[in-house]
Amino acid sequence: MTALPDDLLSAWNEPALEAIVRAGSLDARTAQGATGLWHAVYFGRPAWALRLLAAGASPGAHDVAAIDRALRATVEAAPNDTSSAPDERRADRREAVLALLDAGADAAGALPSTGWHSDAWYATTLLARGADADARDEHGRTALHLAASRGSVEVARALLARGADPRLRAPTGESPYEIARRAWRVDRVDDARLVMQCLDAVGAGAAPDPPPLTPPRTGFEEGSTVRHGKFGEGVVRAASGAGDEMKLTIDFVSVGQKTLLARFVTAG
Repeated sequence: MTALPDDLLSAWNEPALEAIVRAGSLDARTAQGATGLWHAVYFGRPAWALRLLAAGASPGAHDVAAIDRALRATVEAAPNDTSSAPDERRADRREAVLALLDAGADAAGALPSTGWHSDAWYATTLLARGADADARDEHGRTALHLAASRGSVEVARALLARGADPRLRAPTGESPYEIARRAWRVDRVDDARLVMQCLDAVGAGAAPDPPPLTPPRTGFEEGSTVRHGKFGEGVVRAASGAGDEMKLTIDFVSVGQKTLLARFVTAG
C-alpha cells in the first residue's frame, strides 16, 4: 500500500482529501501511522470523515475512542498549535465519532481508552453501542482501571452504571479501588479519591480489616473448670503468663481461692 506523504496531511484541507480519494489511498498511513480518516476525525471534520467512508475507507484503521487522548498529547507537545485546542471542535469531533460508529467501527475495542478521559461522553456512547464494560486493552487494563488511575470519576460512574466489574484486577494485581488509592496517595491525583468513594459505594472499597487473631485455647480460660490433685475441682477466675509460667487464680470448691502454676492442674 502506498504511504501517504507527511506534508499532504500537515496541510489538511479539501485538496488533500480529494488527493487521497483520487489516489485510492483511503487506508494508507503516514510515517507516523496516521490515516486520512484519522486526520478527519482528529481535526473534527465529520463531513470529510463521511466522504472517506463513502469512498471505502475502513473505520478499523482508526481507534475512535482515543481522539481526545491523542489531541491532548498533541496540544501538550505543541502548545502553540492553537488551531487544535481541546474544546474548539468538540461537537464536530463527536459527530465524526458517531459517523465512524455508524459505519461499523469497533466500539468494544475502543472502550478501554475512554478511561483516560475526564468527559464520560465517549464511554457512555461506546457502551450504548454494545461495548463490553470490562473490555481490556493490549496491556490488560479495563477502562475502569484507567479511570481509577486518572481520577476520572464521571467515566467511572458511567462504567459502573453499565455493569463494569469493580473487582476485576489489573495486570499489576490491583483492584480498581487499590489503583485509585495509589493514584491519590502516591501520584497526588486529587479526584482519585472521588473514584474511591464511587467504588466504596458499590461495595468494592478497601477490604475489611481481618479479625484479630484468637489465641489458641488452653483449657484454662476464665470460667473454665479445672481439677487439682489435692484441692479437687475449681473454676478459673483469672490467668496470666504462658507456657510453663502460666499462673491461674482458681476458686476451689474445697479451699476457696488459690493462685497456682497451670502445670499443676488439669482442664475439665
